[in-house]
Amino acid sequence: MAGTSRCEISKKTHQASYHMHSAHAHSYYEMFYLISGRCDLFIKNNVYHLTPGNITFIPADTLHRTSYSDAALHECVSIEFTQSYLSELVAEFGTVWLQSHLFSKIFYLPEDCRSDINAMLSLILAEQQSSDIFSNCMLNMYFQPLVVRILRYINDVSILIA
Repeated sequence: MAGTSRCEISKKTHQASYHMHSAHAHSYYEMFYLISGRCDLFIKNNVYHLTPGNITFIPADTLHRTSYSDAALHECVSIEFTQSYLSELVAEFGTVWLQSHLFSKIFYLPEDCRSDINAMLSLILAEQQSSDIFSNCMLNMYFQPLVVRILRYINDVSILIA
């Protein structure tokens, strides 16, 4: 699938005690953002206990799995994307910098930062649902500012869990 561009967003609600059937990996990156509930996220050989506001970027070809054991409903957003959706950021900061600051870490977004992130995610969801000839361009235009906003928040507050 070389050269294929992908940006797929999904907002999901999981019942209590939902577990992915198995760990998996894919050829594209994934952003995972927990909106509500609690979640255990397995990445490579580590398990992270996520709470609302936790966000992570999972590198391509990395084994991962989620598990929800709390008694409440759980809501999360996942964006699966190819490197082409990071092209301007790579050009600006370089691959090494972006990899070391963004991927394979669990970040916490304070509550006062979440409304901006949620609004940006809503724009991406709406664009994906409209799906016309301009959608890929618009998804790219919305996605990179989302990543920059997240980088700015996590850089400003220096909240890093792992």
